[in-house]
Amino acid sequence: VTAAVALQNTIETTKSIPNTVTVNGITVYTAQFLHLATQATVQIKNKSSTPILLQNDDKPGFSEESLRTGTMTMADYLDFAQRITNHMNDNHQAPPYGFIGLGKIGYQSQVYLFARVLTIYNSTGSLPVYVTMKPWSASNIPIVYTPPASFTSDQIVNASVELKNTIETTKTLPGTVVVGGITVSTAQFLHLAVQAISQLNGDSSSSPIELQDDSAPSYSEESLSSGSLSQASYVDFAERINGYMNDNHQAPPYGWIGLGKISYKSQVYLFSRVLSAYKSSDTLPGSIIVMSWSTQNIPILEP
Repeated sequence: VTAAVALQNTIETTKSIPNTVTVNGITVYTAQFLHLATQATVQIKNKSSTPILLQNDDKPGFSEESLRTGTMTMADYLDFAQRITNHMNDNHQAPPYGFIGLGKIGYQSQVYLFARVLTIYNSTGSLPVYVTMKPWSASNIPIVYTPPASFTSDQIVNASVELKNTIETTKTLPGTVVVGGITVSTAQFLHLAVQAISQLNGDSSSSPIELQDDSAPSYSEESLSSGSLSQASYVDFAERINGYMNDNHQAPPYGWIGLGKISYKSQVYLFSRVLSAYKSSDTLPGSIIVMSWSTQNIPILEP
């Protein structure tokens, strides 16, 4: 585990995989370390302290990757660790690629993944519930770990009021929002907000809502008519955004509602206004005014 911490630091400093790793004073090849790390990950889960033997493992002669950005659950990375272990037990060579739910993962990403898993274990005392995955490239390093956090709908509602005020004061969308004392990205907040609306609509507002590792879209589009959106329509839209973000861990660049195509910025403003209205009246509004995103249209005032 200590060696994994040093390896992660090296990868994130150099943006590359070193040829060797020092484990308890012994220099081993990085492929050998991968074999040790996958076994250690499974042993930690199984609460086993059996010594792990160093084996004569080579790196692959080639590597391939076709990987989407997303998250990998503990069950998924434990299964992958066991499959890597089995492959290396049989072949004494690291796999050139492996298949996970997000696609084909290359050798370098495998090493970085399990270095990160064990580093998180070293700092928290437990294996992470999930880890973020991104394709291997210098621009994607480091991959920052977001510790699990959850919020009540009341905390999300209170943050919505502050966000709405910020948008209407600055005429811009901030990059971050503070929820329950924790700073989250605005895309993460959108995911929290749409879930809070679904909960408030279904009278299950006591269930904690987990923070996820969501990013903003790389582009956005809008072609929107001004008008009113009914409660049924915005609740349906909230549920569709939630489904999209659960699958992609990225806010949608646009969405379709009865008034047209609504951009990411307008989505955030819309749901901050819905929850701010809830804060004022203790009930979700029966309808909400929608206008295209522009400084002239901010603030949007309800009749």
